[in-house]
Amino acid sequence: MRFDSLDAIFFDLDDTLLDHRGAVRRGLHDVYHLYPAFFGSLDFAQVHAAWHAINEAIWEEYSRGLLTAGELRLQRARQLVEWVRSMLGATAGIAPEEIRDSYMQCYENHCTLYDGVLPMLDALKDRYTLGIITNGFASVQRRKIGGTELGSRIGHVIVSEEVGVHKPDAGIFRIALASANAEAAGSVYVGDNYLWDVRGAAGAGMATVWYNAIGTHRPAEYADVDPQAEVRSIGDLASLFGITLERSPQS
Repeated sequence: MRFDSLDAIFFDLDDTLLDHRGAVRRGLHDVYHLYPAFFGSLDFAQVHAAWHAINEAIWEEYSRGLLTAGELRLQRARQLVEWVRSMLGATAGIAPEEIRDSYMQCYENHCTLYDGVLPMLDALKDRYTLGIITNGFASVQRRKIGGTELGSRIGHVIVSEEVGVHKPDAGIFRIALASANAEAAGSVYVGDNYLWDVRGAAGAGMATVWYNAIGTHRPAEYADVDPQAEVRSIGDLASLFGITLERSPQS
């Protein structure tokens, strides 16, 4: 497929343009050190693994409409508190609300873009219509977009909480296309989650690029959907659109 023949490019936000996975780990690490009496003898790796499992299950409920955004945040923190107590028995008391609020602040403090994202977007914005389609809390996603300079480069932002439809439902992709006055046949969607991003966008008739930075195997249950391309880095992604990024001094 010739990606330079398209009219619009839509991106997922977390773990595609922004290092969400790293922000989660670093934010939780801050929380771990904020409350040493509560976490006691637990190793951070144990806490991180528990948080990941809790978060995955809670987000699945949220995506099915079983929880509100506020309930998700509180239940996630409450389950972590319960898990710590089950591991240690009697521990220093702490309110789930305190864990919830501390984690959200620490997480947002660590939200940064992947290297090369802004130069890539600068090279694309005059040639294509650019958009973001993201699941998540509207207030948090909007702050991340504004705080990372994405907002000055990407004109169309669709957040699931604001439109009432979550990926992988094809409806959210159709809403984004209509917002940008773009046609599915002339658009591509770039995302890291095979179900939510690749299969979801394909269901709306869009071309797809799987941003597979961690080298995950393609899920066998979704073998009926093939992305038009798979990339491992922002540099690889830029190359699809004929852009060569300069290597950073740290590379």
